[in-house]
Amino acid sequence: QAPTSDTDRTLVLSLKVRDSRQPVETAVSKSMSIALKHVNVAPTISLNAPVEVQAGKLLEVSALVSDKETAADKLTVSWKISGIASPTLPAGKQLSWTVPASVTVSALTVTAEVSDGEATATVSRVINLKPANKAPVLSLTGPINTQAGQSVEVSANWTDETPEKVKLSWQVNGVKVPFEQLSNEKIRLNIPKNQGAGSVQVQVTADDSEASAVETHSVSWGAYVNQVPTVAIAGPAKANIGDSITLTADAQDP
Repeated sequence: QAPTSDTDRTLVLSLKVRDSRQPVETAVSKSMSIALKHVNVAPTISLNAPVEVQAGKLLEVSALVSDKETAADKLTVSWKISGIASPTLPAGKQLSWTVPASVTVSALTVTAEVSDGEATATVSRVINLKPANKAPVLSLTGPINTQAGQSVEVSANWTDETPEKVKLSWQVNGVKVPFEQLSNEKIRLNIPKNQGAGSVQVQVTADDSEASAVETHSVSWGAYVNQVPTVAIAGPAKANIGDSITLTADAQDP
């Protein structure tokens, strides 16, 4: 029986033959070499992987490999992802792959295979899949027509899976008009009287730190037109001679 060995070896078998009447030094000697190939032991592999990953995010997995006969940097590792459609993944001890945001399955399986050129070993890991974060749903409301000299309020209405993270950013594009932010969800445009006819586009961005949505609202105005003041007088319709009469004027100017 050939001896066990971790490396290839060459065995030399020698044989000497003589009869009982010949001295030892006259024995006939024969030898032959036998190549002994070692039995290759397959490498070992384990994975360092997250329990869960979110669709639309980067999946990172590390392969820990070793081999009795081959240095770790000489081992090759190939990857496969099942449970979802995935491209051909590059070989290497590190897997970095962005899970498509459109994926809706609840889990995927990562399989890694290590090879030393002769023997292979595989390991798999099931990773839970969290649905992708959805962008906020956003809309704007407010007047679309007004007149110079007037104020216009525009409000944002939004919903999101993580409302506590949502931040709104406002912009007014077009003609430069003063505006003030009344709250996170509302601004007021103050259009000067001397501002000629024009328009602006109010834009708001809702960002939850992972996804964002943008909505716009147009506001147009005509030139300022001075309107005639109005006045109303209140008082008694009849009086006697000598009575004291009080009249009250109520004037308004739009």
